[in-house]
Amino acid sequence: MRRRRSPATVACVALLCGLLAAAPAAACGGLFCSTGPNPPQPVDQNAERIIFVVNGDGTITAHVQIQYRGSPENFAWVVPVPSVPDVKDSQQDYFTDLDQATSLQVTLPAPDQCASSGGGGFGCGAADYAAANSTPDAKPPVTVHKHSYTNNYEYHVLGAEKTADLVKWLQDNDYNVSDNMTPVMDAYNSPTMRFLALKLRAGKSASDIVPIAMTYNAENPMVPIKLTAVAAQPLMGILVFIVGASPYRPANYDVVDPDNKAIVFDATGRTNYFAWVAKVADEANGQRWVREYVGGNTASGAAKSLGPIVSRFYTRMSPQHMTVDPMFVKFDSPAASREATLDLSSKPTLWGCGVYQDRVPSRCEFNFCGQGAKCIELAGAGVACQCPAGQVATPVQDPDGQNSVTCVPEKNPYGVTDQAAGVGTPIDPCNGYNCGPAGTCVQRGGFPTCQCASGAVAELLNSGNVICTVVDASARRSQLEIKAKISGVLRGDGGSNGAAGGGHAKGLFTFSALMLLLFGLHSVLRRRRAPR
Repeated sequence: MRRRRSPATVACVALLCGLLAAAPAAACGGLFCSTGPNPPQPVDQNAERIIFVVNGDGTITAHVQIQYRGSPENFAWVVPVPSVPDVKDSQQDYFTDLDQATSLQVTLPAPDQCASSGGGGFGCGAADYAAANSTPDAKPPVTVHKHSYTNNYEYHVLGAEKTADLVKWLQDNDYNVSDNMTPVMDAYNSPTMRFLALKLRAGKSASDIVPIAMTYNAENPMVPIKLTAVAAQPLMGILVFIVGASPYRPANYDVVDPDNKAIVFDATGRTNYFAWVAKVADEANGQRWVREYVGGNTASGAAKSLGPIVSRFYTRMSPQHMTVDPMFVKFDSPAASREATLDLSSKPTLWGCGVYQDRVPSRCEFNFCGQGAKCIELAGAGVACQCPAGQVATPVQDPDGQNSVTCVPEKNPYGVTDQAAGVGTPIDPCNGYNCGPAGTCVQRGGFPTCQCASGAVAELLNSGNVICTVVDASARRSQLEIKAKISGVLRGDGGSNGAAGGGHAKGLFTFSALMLLLFGLHSVLRRRRAPR
């Protein structure tokens, strides 16, 4: 999201996972890491960006950003494709240019005048692709259809009659793929489908993980989201650009426009847009997109050559909702157009001779706790989530860089197994993770989460960890020392990592800070940019 007159700066959010489709052909991606001698490090897939270019000749080119945190030898990416694709390295400029041209422009109300003076790949390790236990008289259960290279990647295109054989082959070749992946991958396997496996070339580092471009036979873009659930984290942002000769719309998902009435902002000018997106998507069990822009391609750089019309859709989705693959179809209608604006200027301003504290919205407006969960404002600047039975609390970094806490089902049925995640070993993610006296650490997909006792709430610390505390004020005071030991930061010290709801005004201003606010607030608010 951007604010008017803001500098054209864009955070390079990498994407992991796949994309695409034909009328119902599809492809998506999952990260798999070498099991090696030790269980693998978890993969954090917390943001995804895809550009579908509809070429008009029966093919689609999908440009995918891949986000990966870990060692290069453990990087692997597997994606089903409807045909043997042409694979190339893509350009980061495509994503940057389209984002700058189509991101939401936020307009906030001006401050009131102040009467006072002063004014105002595969392969996480060696993989023997010929080793399929084949003999001259028997067809190997896994077939290598193509083996080639880009500047940064080595890739193979694989086929298998039985998905179980493909899963076993991946396991035998040191891929962290559990047996419960078989039904997920089976949804994409057919005699005409292939699986693209990607890894970094020898000598490359994690910094060489660049966007990838795949061109394949297809008519309509589709995101096979079910396979994405393998490595997805809660409230994963998904941003889809469709570039071609026509506007597009979701075919099997609901779609809404940004709601100016429901979206609010705080004393720093931060909006709750991302929390609002998470809420409206959750209300549709994840099957809802927000239409951010549909119109002409006004990109000024490399992306200008991709096509004349851009359709931009955004959502936030958790793994338990990744059950239906979203498809996009042409929508040649005057109603298809939408400007990239979020006009909040008609709302009451929060600023005059200081901040109107009675107008500042609840901090819970900026923290989506999840389905069935309750958000509670805490003393100070924090919030907490009270999770329903069967759910655990986990920290989430919002797309604008702020931290929050949310509740998710205790198990991700599509994620890595407990064994693969290191449970019961020295690298168990819960080792050394303290959920406080009212909580228990629960490993979920290779990451520590907290299960809070009845009556307790999950609060995000400045360190980024979650702690379970009781709501009663006297009991909370008795736990301050425990929290300080866990986080390493005393409450209220302005730790650099920021708590959930961080950035909210505390209501106390020095005279010099107030004068700075009065002189510069309006221009700052219009220049600030919230990165995606």
